[in-house]
Amino acid sequence: MTALRPVPFIAPDFPVAVEDAILKIRNLATLPAIANKIMAMATDPDCSVEDIHAIVSRDPALGARLLKLANSAFYGAPRQIDSLNQAVVMLGMNAVKNTAIAASLQKVFQAKSADSKFDASKLWLHSIAVAIAARQLAQASGMEKPETAFLAGLLHDIGIMVEMQAFGIQFIQWIHSLPPENEFSLLAAEASAFGATHQEFGAGLCRKWNFPISLENATRYHHAPQELPTELRPLPSIVHIANFMAVQMQAEFIRSMDNTSLDPEIVASIGLDLQDIENLYCTLPEEITEAQEMLA
Repeated sequence: MTALRPVPFIAPDFPVAVEDAILKIRNLATLPAIANKIMAMATDPDCSVEDIHAIVSRDPALGARLLKLANSAFYGAPRQIDSLNQAVVMLGMNAVKNTAIAASLQKVFQAKSADSKFDASKLWLHSIAVAIAARQLAQASGMEKPETAFLAGLLHDIGIMVEMQAFGIQFIQWIHSLPPENEFSLLAAEASAFGATHQEFGAGLCRKWNFPISLENATRYHHAPQELPTELRPLPSIVHIANFMAVQMQAEFIRSMDNTSLDPEIVASIGLDLQDIENLYCTLPEEITEAQEMLA
C-alpha cells in the first residue's frame, strides 16, 4: 500500500486553473525518470554510493555535469576528480540530487516562446541566481541543509513556465500588456489573467512531481512567507530574500518581484539582519556567474 504523503500544513485548495493548466502541459508536468529515481534515493536510508553511481552512469550528460561540478572552485577539490564515482562520493547525495533536478529543469526553461518579449533562458539564469543566493543565506542562517535552499531557489519561478506553456498566445499578449516595473502587482495581474499566480502554478507542479512539502511551500509562498505558520517560514523566507537580492543585482529576469524593499521581520525570521544581507552582496556576483556558466 502506498504511504500517504505527509502534509504538515494544510494549504487552501489550489484554484481550478492550476489543475487545468497542468493537464494541458503533459510534457512539462512529467519529471524525467532519472530525476525521479534520484529523488527517491535521497530519502532512502539504505541507498549506497554504488546505487547512485549505477543510476547516474546511465546519463552521460548528467555524469559530465557532476564531474564539472566536483572540479569547480566552489568545492575546491585538492586534486582533479576524474571518475564519476569519486564525484558522487565528494559531492554527496544532496548535490547529486540537485544537479539531476537542475538538468531536468534546464530542459523545461529551454522551451521557446513565440515572442521575443519573453525569454525563458533569462528566467532560468535568474532562477540560478536566486538558488545561489538562497544557498548563501541558508549557510549564513545555520540551516542544516543549504542544498535544499538551492533547489527551492531553482524552482521558485517554475510556475511562469507553466503559464507560458499552458496559455500560449494569451501569455504573450499578457506579457505585452504589462506596464513598466514597479507600476503594478505581478501576482494580481496573473490572478486576473490566468485564474492563479505563478506561485500557485509552481506549487501545483511540485505536488504533481511529488516533491517534499517544504519545496511546495517555498514555491507557493516565496512572495509572502509571512502567510505560513512561524515554524514553516524559514525556507520560503530564504527564497523571498534571495529573489529580492537577485532582482537588486539585475540578475536577468527581474519582473517577478513586487517588493521594492526587504521587510526586516522576514530577514529576522531566519536569524539575520539587513547588514548580514548587505555583506552577502560582496561575494554573490562571482558565485552566480560561475553557477550560471555551469548550469546554463
